[in-house]
Amino acid sequence: MNNRQKFIAAIMVTTFCGTAMAGEVVMQNQEHERVAVSFSDLNITSQAGAKVLYQRIEKAARQVCGVTHGLKSIQLINNEKACLAASIDSAVASIHSELVASVHAS
Repeated sequence: MNNRQKFIAAIMVTTFCGTAMAGEVVMQNQEHERVAVSFSDLNITSQAGAKVLYQRIEKAARQVCGVTHGLKSIQLINNEKACLAASIDSAVASIHSELVASVHAS
């Protein structure tokens, strides 16, 4: 396990807490629902590994933010988008990987 995977960080934003620790990102919402995203099985120094981790982060963010399908009010859609953006931004930042950040930026 490399130093990036061992790095511990906690970032609080309005709707989200992200922590990277020993190959895992933990996402938590205001109701303290948590979703762990493991990446100890990935080589995040490769483009392929960074993309897989980013897909896992997106999936976890949808769970944490309670994103649903179907008809919704514009306010709910905007709230979901804001939660997703904050959650993903925070998780990516907590990992400290230039490759994951570049996948996020693209």
